Amino acid sequence: MPHFRLLNKRSDARPTPLSAREVPTGPERDDADRGFSLIDIVCPISLIGIVIVPMVNSTFSASAASSTARQVAEIETVLQNAADRVNRAPTDCDYAIYIEAAAQSKD
Repeated sequence: MPHFRLLNKRSDARPTPLSAREVPTGPERDDADRGFSLIDIVCPISLIGIVIVPMVNSTFSASAASSTARQVAEIETVLQNAADRVNRAPTDCDYAIYIEAAAQSKD
């Protein structure tokens, strides 16, 4: 990051870059030029991890719940179709044929 100094105190004055010899080092160096410490980097990463991990976990849980709900809905549909076919079947027949037909029609 280049260092600048103002040539004159007016508000419209443009800063000019300092030469390499004029850049302050040691205790007179500005605190903004120190860089990042390990704590400055680890804290945000750990906070992001604390937020992201539960969000990913909830996404996977929602996906699993959605899949289970879809399977239950399909099974209920097959059972409803089988019940409708059995209700429409003649009373003196083998109901297994109608139930198998209802289950196979879903595939």
